[in-house]
Amino acid sequence: MSTNNPEPINDNLITTLIKEIKSLRAELNDLRSGLETTKIQLNPKALYNNKEIRLLLGVDERLVKKYRDNGLLSYIRESDKYWYLGSDVITFLNRSRYEAFA
Repeated sequence: MSTNNPEPINDNLITTLIKEIKSLRAELNDLRSGLETTKIQLNPKALYNNKEIRLLLGVDERLVKKYRDNGLLSYIRESDKYWYLGSDVITFLNRSRYEAFA
């Protein structure tokens, strides 16, 4: 009487698959960490640098500069660094907000 046993699984294949799964898990964890670092909680009392403001607003450096130059976004300048108070960013966002038509 013959049994229908599948062919034995190659140990090398299993080892390769396990390594691949571990690698994918590591990549996923890196992606999750990256997402966490790009989430900025806007604290009204905190100071934010140019990079954080660009990430928060989703704009490039030229547009942030335009907001500063046109007096739309308040800032603090310390030598060649620009800092933005969270409450000023909230004010800027509220001024830029338009109500939906009813």
